[in-house]
Amino acid sequence: AVLSAALFAASLALSAPAAAAPPSANGKQTARPQPQMKITYLLFSGRPNPTLTLPRGQDFDMVTRKIDEAARTGTRVAEQADPPVLGYNGILIEYPDATGAVVRYVLKTNGLRSESAGAAQATTRSVSAMQLEESLLALGRDRGVLDAGMVDAIRSAKR
Repeated sequence: AVLSAALFAASLALSAPAAAAPPSANGKQTARPQPQMKITYLLFSGRPNPTLTLPRGQDFDMVTRKIDEAARTGTRVAEQADPPVLGYNGILIEYPDATGAVVRYVLKTNGLRSESAGAAQATTRSVSAMQLEESLLALGRDRGVLDAGMVDAIRSAKR
């Protein structure tokens, strides 16, 4: 009877809503993990690219605001993605949207291209995209993901 009661209690625990956060050591509910943004600097062929993870906050919000601004103010151009080259191929931005689906953009020079599933094959060209790229290069340098030589090489490649 003790074993069946334990099994019954375990089955109740397993069927509890997944939305409930687990209690912390002090008995209070713990916060759910916040969405994070992954920034990948597409620099290398054959070795891992530098990446930066941004938790929800000021930098995360700046990136999403600039993406929205580029989409709103830019010019959409129907074109295929640039073929990969040796060296700098842009910045990959990935984060979950409100539904939990992963949103993917590639940013290069003044172009912002959606790489999300089902997205139209178009690039938005705008000053906001160019400003976002510069902000993300500076952020990568400031966070120690990119060194000054990498940033200089990227800027030279864009000319």
